[in-house]
Amino acid sequence: MRAAVDWSYDLLNEDERLLFRRLSVFSCHFTLNAAEEVAWLDPIDSPERGGDFLDIFASLADKSLLVRRKDRRGEMTYCLLEIVREYAQSVLERDDDADEVRHKHAMFYLTLAEKAEPHLRDRESANWIKLLDEDHDNLGTAIAWSIQKEPLISARLVAAIRHFWLTRGYFSEGLRWAEAILKTGIELPPGINWKILTTCGNINQFQGNREQAEAYYERALTAARLSGDQAFIAQSLRGLTAIAYIRMDIERAKAFVNEAISISRSNGDDFGLAASLARLGDISSIEGDFAKAREYTSESLAIFRRLGYLEGISAKLYNLGAIFFLAGEYEGARKHFIEAFEVARDLGEKINTRLIFDGFAALAAEDGDFALAARLSGVAQSIGATVGYAIEPAEMIFRDAYIQKLKAELTEEEYEVENKIGQGLSISDARKLFTSR
Repeated sequence: MRAAVDWSYDLLNEDERLLFRRLSVFSCHFTLNAAEEVAWLDPIDSPERGGDFLDIFASLADKSLLVRRKDRRGEMTYCLLEIVREYAQSVLERDDDADEVRHKHAMFYLTLAEKAEPHLRDRESANWIKLLDEDHDNLGTAIAWSIQKEPLISARLVAAIRHFWLTRGYFSEGLRWAEAILKTGIELPPGINWKILTTCGNINQFQGNREQAEAYYERALTAARLSGDQAFIAQSLRGLTAIAYIRMDIERAKAFVNEAISISRSNGDDFGLAASLARLGDISSIEGDFAKAREYTSESLAIFRRLGYLEGISAKLYNLGAIFFLAGEYEGARKHFIEAFEVARDLGEKINTRLIFDGFAALAAEDGDFALAARLSGVAQSIGATVGYAIEPAEMIFRDAYIQKLKAELTEEEYEVENKIGQGLSISDARKLFTSR
């Protein structure tokens, strides 16, 4: 195969060879615009060469060195087959401008990431997350190169796409890159530093590493104060609230979250206010005050709906579903869980989806369909294991309650068989199981 690629390469003219090897910087599919922005550099476009980008690009495609396909948005994209790309990369290494091409590649995806960042928490978040998912490998390649050559670019990239990683459940990847940037020792602008420290705190929290999460949140709070950004300060306080809550240090959690609420109200930060109210709802649930839990969570949901923050909408719908369930209002719980699932599905979000299947399982158990409940429990368990999410106290109480009911009705073998089947189901198939009842 290598010989065949070598032979094909020898048949190309100089312009085609130059563009071919430059395109190897893309690690997955790319658009025509991306190819032109990244790979169209001197001397390929110099007057004396006379090459035209579109003609040269089309020639490579016609020679089957580029593979065409349409992405999920219906846009035409291209890629090099892996063995072809490896060959092109090996010859690109000989070029004096190889790092210039890689710099262009990194900057192209940094521009995309920073354009996407403000939309990852608004009504357009599903579209932007899908776009970033299409370029997931290219983003990783840009970070990998820039962390060695221009670490500030990698830091800006990680800061910009952190919500994408959290939503999609790419915890290990996000934490690996965020911590790698911190280890470079580069002096970062306070705002970028805060975003990276907060990312490390978030992921450690989600993975159940409380001490590490707390240490990162404390460092993030220091960075937030240096930046002067009140929204950052409030979010850092919410991070510390989460750790206190997980440890069941309820008074400390309340102190942190009430300070965060005061800051958010003073600065008109509706997003921060909604996030803090949501945590108060969690605390009220743990305390058994379900009326207060419903009040805080409903207020949080109303704000997130107004802001169009889809991940928050899904999370609060799940929380309300759990509160309705615990109050014995099963139809209300079902309605909230289903809507929460639909929003999470559009986002490709993982944490809420994992919790929602616990909600579906609890409802199935309440209906007396214990085999289905055990199967849906397996779905929840599988999603959680895939992303490495460690559930929080209120979530654990909810899960443990229906699991105990299942194990009282099923033999251990029956439960294990159904649970294992559930672990092998796709999310869409599992959803159909619940709604077809």
